[in-house]
Amino acid sequence: TESPPHYFAGACRIGRDKLLMLDRVSGLWDRAGSQGLAALRSEKLVRTDDWFFKAHFFQDPVQPGSLGIEAMIQLLQFYMLHSGMDKGREELRFKVIDSDWQMNWKYRGQVTPANEKIEITMDIIARGEDDRGPFAVANACLWIDGLCIYSITDLSVRMVSDKAQRRMNKSSI
Repeated sequence: TESPPHYFAGACRIGRDKLLMLDRVSGLWDRAGSQGLAALRSEKLVRTDDWFFKAHFFQDPVQPGSLGIEAMIQLLQFYMLHSGMDKGREELRFKVIDSDWQMNWKYRGQVTPANEKIEITMDIIARGEDDRGPFAVANACLWIDGLCIYSITDLSVRMVSDKAQRRMNKSSI
């Protein structure tokens, strides 16, 4: 699996190793002028030996729901990095679930070792920057073998600089 440094190195990076919940980004479409700003799709093959099946629910192996959300977060982080929202800035890191947005998650199923493929579909509904840094907001769905089992609205990720935050804290004293 290819791991381009722009996405997997530095402070502002997508999860790696056991926490990488995407095998590949299989689609990215600019939707300028429509309700969404962009659309994305990712895929991950389900492997019966995935570490979480052994660790989650004794004798009832399932992928933890939080890892499905993590997959959505990683796809949104990919979008932010791919779009260059980190360019020309002090060292940034991701801050997930921005309090400016009220996230809503609906859950209707689970991923088991009997499944084959997880897909994430995502619509970017907002992006911008304020005094705290760049941010992006998306609505997303997690599909298992063609069936939507999670949906989330107003999932938000922000890029923050610890240096900038320290400066803001000092100036408000």
